This record gives sequence, structure tokens and C-alpha cells, in this order.
Amino acid sequence: MCKRLMATFCIVAIASAASAQTRAGFQPEGRGRSGPERGGRAPAETNRPADSMIRAYALQHVKADEAARTIVQLMGIDVVPDSRTNTLIISATEVQAEEVAKIISKIDIPRDDSLDRSTLTTVSIHNREVHDVAAQVSEMFRRDLVVSADERSRQILLRGDAEMIESALRVISSIDTAMPTATVEFAYFQVGSTDTDFSMETPKDLLPIAQQIERFGRPRLVGRMMTAAVEGQVFSLKGQIAERTFVNLTGRLIAAPVDGAVKLELTSDLSMRRMTTDDDQQKVEVPRFSLSTTVMTKRGDYIVLGSAPLGWAPGESVVLVVQVNNSTK
Repeated sequence: MCKRLMATFCIVAIASAASAQTRAGFQPEGRGRSGPERGGRAPAETNRPADSMIRAYALQHVKADEAARTIVQLMGIDVVPDSRTNTLIISATEVQAEEVAKIISKIDIPRDDSLDRSTLTTVSIHNREVHDVAAQVSEMFRRDLVVSADERSRQILLRGDAEMIESALRVISSIDTAMPTATVEFAYFQVGSTDTDFSMETPKDLLPIAQQIERFGRPRLVGRMMTAAVEGQVFSLKGQIAERTFVNLTGRLIAAPVDGAVKLELTSDLSMRRMTTDDDQQKVEVPRFSLSTTVMTKRGDYIVLGSAPLGWAPGESVVLVVQVNNSTK
């Protein structure tokens, strides 16, 4: 009988040690005891980054399975929900753990009675700034939905009644549309010079403009550029456009309605290098043409932004011509 008692004691001791080991495997630093729900499994140990660790996150307000689905959608990592203790068990690196903590802070929040049976939905934003869309939706549904934005994944998290979420999704769909676009063309004319070696032939579509600016002197086309612009975004053009002619142009398409006036903000700097002789010594001279302005024009119209003396021969100047067209042109 003594032998049977000793054998029983050994079996119990081994089983207890194994149970303690299992619990220790899911015990993160600085957190209480947790484990996967019955029938679940811990995150796979294989193919994990060397610096990843098993971590547990105890939730207070949101259900573990609901939070797990959200984190998987946003981050694509293994998450095991423990419904019994309302805990998430995650294999993650330090960087991933910080991101998980941020997501949990957004979704694990107190809810009033009206949101007690709410659902959690995520929606991806493709064309607009995530924060801006979330702010608009939050303002419209502030009494019915909890709205938060995840900038990294470009997604918005919605919590609330299913019917209200459907309404919010329709609003988001109407907001998250492609930004208006346009092509912007720039043409630089040198005016008043009778001796230049960096002019180019004026194309037919610019001949009417060249005729209009002849009152400043004989026009010669120095360079022509084109860029695609998106409403609200900055564009930049920089480089050499003709022999010894360099341009640095930045701008922003402030407003680009299909019908109506297009508003454009521009800053242009043009330099033309040439050799000069001073006291029988040759040197490089870099006259500059600088302009900073905001213009309004219709698509298809040309606008002459003005002329500015370059300090060359009397009457010499540069004229910048701009045209805004549809992006499909």
C-alpha cells in the first residue's frame, strides 16, 4: 500500500509541474496569469521572429474574440482569444506589441447601455486621409458610434449598432472618393533678346500666346514642361529644360473642380547661365527669374503670369505661361 501511495503522489506531482509549465509559457512579463480557452491553441512557435515573445492582454470592455478578429485584420498576426478570462494571447515582437497595445486602447473602451450589444467593424480608406474621414464620421455619428482611426493600416474602426454602422459605411463610401486631378503645363518664353542660342521652335498651340506677348519684344520659347497634379497635394519640377537653362518649380493644386475655376499656387525659379567678358576675363553669369503667386483659371485657358527683368540687356525678360487641362488630355 505504501508503494501505491508513493506512485500516486509521483503522478500528481508530475501533472502539477506540467500544468505550471503550461501556465508559465503564456505568462508575459508584468501581467497576470492567463491561458487559451479550452480547445484553443497557443500561437505557433515555429517560423516566429527570433525576438518575438508570447504576450497576454487582459481586456475589460470588448470581447476577446471580437478584438482578436480586429487585430488579425489590421496586423495579420496570430492571435488566440481566451473567452473564459477575456484575454488575448499573441506572439509578437516589441514593435508589434506596441502596435497591438495602441489598437487595444482604441477598441477596449467603456460602453454605455446603447452600445452594449454593439458590433465592431473595420473599413479601409483608399483615397482620402484616414484621420480626416474618421473626424467627419465621428462628428456625424457621435451619439451612436465609437469611431477611431488606425493610420498605419489606413483603416477606420466603427463600434455600434449594426444599422448605424451600415449608415456610416455609406457615408464613408461617399467621402472616400478619388481626389480631383489635372495636368498643368508650363511654358517659359525669353522676350526681347535678338541674340540667343537656346530658343526652340514655338509649337502651333502656343503661337497665339507668342503673338500676344510680342508687345514685350520678340518671344523665343526657352522650355516647356507638364505635370500631373492632385487637388491638395504639392508637386515639384526641377532640372534642365534647355541649353544652360535650369528650372525649379513647385506648386499646389488648391482646388480643381471639373466645372468652374481652378485655383493654383505656384513658386517658380528660372536661371540661365551664360558666359560674359569683364576686363578681358570670362566668367559665368546666372541671371534669375523668380515668381511666387496664386492664380485662378478655367481648364483649357492659358494664363500669362507676367514678365520680370533678368538684368540682361535693356528690355530682356522672361514670361511664364500656364495652362490647366483635364488629366485625361
